[in-house]
Amino acid sequence: MHRAWAWFGLVGLSLMMGCDSDSEAGSGGAGASATASGDASTTSGPGGPGATTTSNGSTTGTGGSAPNLEPVFVAIGAGAWAATTCDRGQTWSTSEFSSDREDHSEWSAFGGLAFGHDAFVMATGWGFPGHVIRSADGVTWQDLDDAAFPGGGFDSSVGGVVFDGASFLLFGSSIWSSADGSTWTVTGNELPPGSNQLRQLRAFPTGLIVASVETQYGDDHPLGNWITVSSDGGTSWSEGTGYDAACGNPIQHWGDIELKDGVLLVGAETLCRSTDLGQTWSTVETPNGASIRDLFADATYFYAASGSRIFRSADGTSWEEAADLGTEIAKGSWGGGTYVAMNGDGTRVFYSGDGSSWDEGTISTALTPTIVRDLGVGYFANADACP
Repeated sequence: MHRAWAWFGLVGLSLMMGCDSDSEAGSGGAGASATASGDASTTSGPGGPGATTTSNGSTTGTGGSAPNLEPVFVAIGAGAWAATTCDRGQTWSTSEFSSDREDHSEWSAFGGLAFGHDAFVMATGWGFPGHVIRSADGVTWQDLDDAAFPGGGFDSSVGGVVFDGASFLLFGSSIWSSADGSTWTVTGNELPPGSNQLRQLRAFPTGLIVASVETQYGDDHPLGNWITVSSDGGTSWSEGTGYDAACGNPIQHWGDIELKDGVLLVGAETLCRSTDLGQTWSTVETPNGASIRDLFADATYFYAASGSRIFRSADGTSWEEAADLGTEIAKGSWGGGTYVAMNGDGTRVFYSGDGSSWDEGTISTALTPTIVRDLGVGYFANADACP
């Protein structure tokens, strides 16, 4: 496994991840945009039947929802590859800024995806200079230039981007904050000592920020994976007790963090559960005793993807199988009464109105397959921009 370093001095962390795929580097640059009719490579998914449900709901970790807004689901991968559906998972269009699928490049997508205040923000860059890419509709994307980062521009790898219910937060060589994802300012905040590597980052509309970090060379902290949480925008951080390091290994590649009804789950090889927002932890059995590929939640259940199967649990302790989709599922999401799921290279997609009965959607596969790194949902008054 190839490894590379990216240093995040002001945040107090460095990042290192294994390489998942090899491909020829592509092109793209700051200020560029990718749309259904733009200069960047793009394809539109085939047409399909109308939406299967019109109910609206809410989502965790993506800025919430509002009445009478339609869900738009977006998946991202290396190359700033994005797959978008505006018809509740039935048809997906794809676009990209670069054909580069390397893990250790400016286009790797470990930084993730966030939605809030009527915009998506994706972050790429497991290597300098990294890119912060914004969309007001989930279809047309703008690679922000240095003008969006007053006081020196943006010249950093990216550890993660989240929306905590009030602001976007971008973790790199500094921690930046933005109200709308367009203009960013340095906060002066840092992750706690020992956060040598940021492995996964999630935030929730309650204001809770959860960082899965790893200590590799001390800094007055034991070596290994651990969880630190913040409820004040990253100003202060706390570490709980009882956490099993296996719950965060290898969460940068598979596994996730999810919150529902005050219960916080972190899962990968093992599953950790907290009922006090990360202050104390217990280890619980994973669904079917297998590793967890992804976690998501609706208003009633947690969902865990493991292999081709999707499991659900009301409390994160007792799990039942909800569905078997017949192919390995990498990512899942829920919003507006609709469930969507995607396989690992973004070539197969599924949708459901109840989380149990699923149909396969259609997605364009004209672009080079990617490793899907994140899948989220946003809400818009209309979906006119969708192909």
